[in-house]
Amino acid sequence: MLGLKLNEDHDIYFDKGQLAIIDAGDYCLQSVKCRCLTNYSEWYMDRSIGVPYTQYIFDKGDIDISRQFFYQQVKGSRGVESFDITVFEVTDRVLKIEFTLNNQKQRLTVGG
Repeated sequence: MLGLKLNEDHDIYFDKGQLAIIDAGDYCLQSVKCRCLTNYSEWYMDRSIGVPYTQYIFDKGDIDISRQFFYQQVKGSRGVESFDITVFEVTDRVLKIEFTLNNQKQRLTVGG
């Protein structure tokens, strides 16, 4: 699976004036990151994508409900065959999440 590379601002990345292409592993990581950073119903073309940060994560703060929302976003990401949420903790009002993803070619660990 190939896709367009996005820069750190999530805009399409150009390399020397040409569209940059990413491979399956990077596409999988990029897909998970984009879905987890999107607020629920923010994207007008698919209102089901995103995490309800303002509705549940910031307001209610229930760790089990929060974990389930992230689980759904990773599960719905293209290229993800299986995954584990290896770290999900809240300390000093900071949410830390780490995933181990399996796609067709490799096992990837991502988080922060």
